[in-house]
Amino acid sequence: MNNPFQISGFELPFTYWMTCGVLGLLLANAFAAMHLLRNVMASVVYLTVALWYLMDPFMYPKDYARFPPESVSFAFLQTTVFLLALRALLNFVPRTKTEALRQFSVEDLDHGALQRVLLVTWAVLFVYGLSRVEWNIVTALYPVEARSNYSSYMWHRGRFGGSFDFLVSSGDYLYRAVCSLFGFFYVVSRNTTRRRVMLFMMLLTWPMFVCTGTRSVLLSVCVPAILAVLLIKKWTLFQKAVFVGVVGLLINLTMIVMLEYRDRGIDEIGREERALGQVVEKRHLGRNMAEELIYLNRYMNSGKMHVRWGAEYLECALNFVPRSIWKNKPFPGQQFSELRVGKYTSGPFKGQAVATISTGLIGQGVDNFGLYAGPVAPAVLLVLYFWWLCKQLTSGGHRMLRIGLVLAALGKIPHLGRGMTLFDLWPIVFLAVGIKFYERMVTMRDTKKAA
Repeated sequence: MNNPFQISGFELPFTYWMTCGVLGLLLANAFAAMHLLRNVMASVVYLTVALWYLMDPFMYPKDYARFPPESVSFAFLQTTVFLLALRALLNFVPRTKTEALRQFSVEDLDHGALQRVLLVTWAVLFVYGLSRVEWNIVTALYPVEARSNYSSYMWHRGRFGGSFDFLVSSGDYLYRAVCSLFGFFYVVSRNTTRRRVMLFMMLLTWPMFVCTGTRSVLLSVCVPAILAVLLIKKWTLFQKAVFVGVVGLLINLTMIVMLEYRDRGIDEIGREERALGQVVEKRHLGRNMAEELIYLNRYMNSGKMHVRWGAEYLECALNFVPRSIWKNKPFPGQQFSELRVGKYTSGPFKGQAVATISTGLIGQGVDNFGLYAGPVAPAVLLVLYFWWLCKQLTSGGHRMLRIGLVLAALGKIPHLGRGMTLFDLWPIVFLAVGIKFYERMVTMRDTKKAA
């Protein structure tokens, strides 16, 4: 008799199916109350867990056959603990309604000055980036050589960062945030001329994020516009379902092409004889966070790694400090990466890990707070993140910009499946600071007019 839990000759543990069941129940619970913004956010996290932790074992179970069954089982038990902890802590998030995303005035929506500020900010950043690629406009907008010639990317920096490379990274983060707002304003604006300008800027700037080959960056730029369609546009459920299906297929195809050519250059597409169908059949890499969690548990149990008691989270939070000030600034995740892939024994990177390997959202918590309390830690951080986002819609300020900030922040959640770091959240931080600055300037202007 066939074992229903066996896939491709490998039997996934009971805890895997238990995690799938819990995830399904939590999604159903969230979908039943999608009028609350916190449930929308939780749903994105649940789907993120499915993407990073459950899909890879199901599609490639033989990759997990080399581990002891109890190790695989325990990793999925930790995943279940994280999901249940997140749901329990969700009750502490304000009950802000999703309708708040639609509560804006026409004046806010088509405020020409706001879009002019956006365009000027982009122009300043672009000129600075252009100066870093010898004023070559085509290379700046379309770095088709990708990682085969990383210096062609206008925000390129050293592998581990130099003394003031954070300034370059800051420009990169802000540039992404601005480009993501082009899509957001294209969706929500009702002024035909301004929509055309935003569409032109999308077509001008977004191809760069495909050329560079980094999936998370592409998602951070385009997801705010997608969420704006789903949460703000008053479409029927059928229209939204068709939209999600078509956009999902396009993004998946784009990402597979990005993976295939990012180390050689996107310009190789027209030079190869291979059919596009052969490329499309390629496997997505890097979604194996369950596997990395198993390795992390092994290192913790063997004594090769020890509980950091929050030190790794602190290192990620303080990573913006320049090395010229913090001489021995640590590299977050370095120890795990060294154990997984080894380190260079010679050359300019001697003593550093050969590659950076992510521990995953749950694994990061385990690294910081141990095998048992660790899975709860990322749930706490995500709930704090949700709380902050809900407050953005209830604390006054420029409604339209704050809605854009919330959607951009929601768009960052899927990549947090690889770990919660400011590396991923800096665009949100810069966007929040920029909005606060703009609001302050408007307040000062209005005060002067009133006087």
